[in-house]
Amino acid sequence: HQLRHQIPHGRQAQRRGLKELDIEKKKKKIRLVNFKIFEDETICCNKEMNIFVGDNGAGKSSILQALDMVLCGSVTRVAAIGLENLLNANAGLKWMGHPTLESLPIMRVELFFEMPDTPKTSRYNGEKYLDGRNRPLFGIKMICAPNQDFEADILACIREKKAIEFPFEFYKTSFTTFSDESY
Repeated sequence: HQLRHQIPHGRQAQRRGLKELDIEKKKKKIRLVNFKIFEDETICCNKEMNIFVGDNGAGKSSILQALDMVLCGSVTRVAAIGLENLLNANAGLKWMGHPTLESLPIMRVELFFEMPDTPKTSRYNGEKYLDGRNRPLFGIKMICAPNQDFEADILACIREKKAIEFPFEFYKTSFTTFSDESY
């Protein structure tokens, strides 16, 4: 049984000035790291239309949810869904096996755009994406990572061997462009 989903556009791009850039027609690729079933997946997009076909549980709806979340840029939406429902379960289990501060998993959704460099679009152009080494690209990202303000609390939990549950409460979510500006 196969299902087809078209990447939605419209309501997601209405927030935070993205609508005026006509962003829904400029999606180039999306990268999902530790997002739901995806450990590290890059999906290239067609300019006109994208259709995802796959068995139930293959991740079609997860891709659409990731797009919706990064385009809306809403921390409240992430909180409402719950990081425990978004973070890749294998990444959490791997950390639980050997809990260290450095090995806490980071969840990322990066959306790459193809657009001309203009004063209106320059804030989206930068090297602050996962593989951004001296190669500026246009895009936005959502990152759920351990909050450095709670580093001492996380270390205390690890030392006291209280890491029997994943420390979701010590995470924070940020939405930034590839130049590290909030959007």
